[in-house]
Amino acid sequence: MSSIGFTSLRAIDRLIHASTDHHRRAAAYRSSAL
Repeated sequence: MSSIGFTSLRAIDRLIHASTDHHRRAAAYRSSAL
């Protein structure tokens, strides 16, 4: 039970990191395009 919750927490953390990295990359692309 706790291992499943820990795995889901890590999956959510990975999703958050991936989304923030995507936004950061998109912002850098926009600033370089300007």
